[in-house]
Amino acid sequence: MKKILLIITIFTFNLLIFSNVPYKTYTMGPNNRLIETRTAFVPSKILTPNILNAEDLFVDNNGNIYIADTGNMRVLKINKDNKEESIGDFMMFMPTGVYVKNDKIYVADSGNFVVQIYDKEGQLLKEIDKPKEPLFGVKNLFIPLKLAVDDRGNIYVVSEGSTNGLVNLNEYGQFMNYFGANQPNVSLKMILQRLIYTGNNFLKIKPPSPTNLCIDKDGLVYTVTEGLNNNSIKKFNVAGINVFENKIFSPNKPVDIDTDKYNNIYVLTAEGKIVVLSSEGDLLFIFGGKETIYERKGLLKSPAAIDVGDDGKIYVLDKEKNNIIVYEPTEFAKNVFKANMFYVQGLYVEGKDLWEKVKNLNSTFMLAYKALAKAYFKEGNYSKSLEYFKLAGVKNDYSESFWQIRNEWLQKNLSKVIVFFVLLYIFLKILFYFDSKKNILSGLKIFINSIANKKIVSDILFLKYILKNPFDAFYEIKRKNRISIYSALILYGYLFLLKIFEIYFKGYIFNNVNIYRINIFSEFIGLYTPILLLIISNYLISEINDGEGKLQHIIIGGVYSLAPYLIFYPFLIILSNFITYNEAFLINFPNFIIISWSLIILFIMVKEIHNYSVSETVKIIFLTLFMVFVIVIIAFIIFVLFTQEIDFIKSIIMELIVRE
Repeated sequence: MKKILLIITIFTFNLLIFSNVPYKTYTMGPNNRLIETRTAFVPSKILTPNILNAEDLFVDNNGNIYIADTGNMRVLKINKDNKEESIGDFMMFMPTGVYVKNDKIYVADSGNFVVQIYDKEGQLLKEIDKPKEPLFGVKNLFIPLKLAVDDRGNIYVVSEGSTNGLVNLNEYGQFMNYFGANQPNVSLKMILQRLIYTGNNFLKIKPPSPTNLCIDKDGLVYTVTEGLNNNSIKKFNVAGINVFENKIFSPNKPVDIDTDKYNNIYVLTAEGKIVVLSSEGDLLFIFGGKETIYERKGLLKSPAAIDVGDDGKIYVLDKEKNNIIVYEPTEFAKNVFKANMFYVQGLYVEGKDLWEKVKNLNSTFMLAYKALAKAYFKEGNYSKSLEYFKLAGVKNDYSESFWQIRNEWLQKNLSKVIVFFVLLYIFLKILFYFDSKKNILSGLKIFINSIANKKIVSDILFLKYILKNPFDAFYEIKRKNRISIYSALILYGYLFLLKIFEIYFKGYIFNNVNIYRINIFSEFIGLYTPILLLIISNYLISEINDGEGKLQHIIIGGVYSLAPYLIFYPFLIILSNFITYNEAFLINFPNFIIISWSLIILFIMVKEIHNYSVSETVKIIFLTLFMVFVIVIIAFIIFVLFTQEIDFIKSIIMELIVRE
């Protein structure tokens, strides 16, 4: 009876929590997809201090809240008793950033173009204006927006429009260097657009300036940058290298960033989402949202800043509503953070029970499987770790577990395997001996020869001749019409089947394709479109350059040039299921040989089919590739113009609808 009452109490408590939460919480699930999980943080209270259009806040170790009260041109301090104290009245013009370190209050006053330093009593100690050092740059502006300070007193400043990164000042305000610069976010589409519309202006693209920053307990600097699609969050080591380079979940439109006592990372976005990552970049939670029509506790209207207290509570500043929402972690989140603390420290077995609790509460929490897999690996349970590493999508560790399992199997069965192949060799020797004396395999040979003599089979087996003597083979294709177009089309079909075989049967370690997101039609188009472009381009170029090959010969020769790939690559796909990353050269080197061999045969094909010299063949190949590039550019221009025309027509229709 007590157990039933306990279950009812817990269920009722969870219902109350969920009923008070106007948003869903997500985490990373299987196949790198976001899935709903238990609520991690609940809005516990709302603070409504006397602020106007505030831009930043900071929570110190004693729980005091400092707000960059931009509209009132001051910093507002709120202590634990909710008493307000004004700092810097009539001394600031537009404070947009605030940071507290070593009993000093640092303020980024973008209106006065200075960084101000106050003592804990609110007395101004120092003002730092634009650095005079030549390395800063005479023409560079100094407009401090946000700032953070490390244990040594070094100040890192986000300066508006600074494409060189953060402005790094020492404790005396002297310029040291630029830190953590971004790289230009240039896509192929952007390059093509600028080539078409503005010449070579894409070379002048400058990297975006960091949006905000923080410093964790270990003194490492983090930045967020709006506009960097896959690299919006950066964590810099002491050498200034981003250790998160394209390796973590990057939210859109990040506004602010902070870390907690575990060095977990909290990112606030312009959409009102709060993204929580582990110190290693694993996604833990995403929750929150923007307020729409109805005002609901926990939703944001204009999120401006985030800070995390030592008690684990999240403080979020809403600029438009002029309030601060405090989010409190649930027991589920606390379990995740405690378990992750063991994981980060490498204490996998010690945190195993906690991760089991997390997994039982959410069976699709991928980090739990990753941590449990490491625990099982450390315990020597390699089969279980292999299963969990695959669920978590961690291929390097999966490879290690597979190596251990394979090693154990070989130790037990290697002698049996050797005996089997020795017996098989002896059996075949005896069989061939009796066949030479008694001709016992004559019926089988006749059957095989009858099949091999069929036209289609003979054409396909011609691949072997391509490997041995490509010059004579292409001569027969061109002069004697040795191969029918139907046989070539069959091989083109086999090429697609080989691609599908690779997608679904290549070893998990070496397969970079998510089979759950495969679109067969897209794969079909992606395979045959380049082939079709190359065939058409080569035919058109050869026609105006005295080439002798017909379109049929190019189609046939194109697929037969892939003979090494068509014959040997299936064996590499099968082999990939039995090797680990340690033996990756067994895949990579043969793959390089196959590709190189196919390209050489393709070169020979172009030369022989069109009867060119070596130099002419090189020229024709480059012209063919250029022709493909031109076709792609033309198709892109047509697509852009077509989409613009569609948008124009839509706008006219909407205008007519509105007027009626």
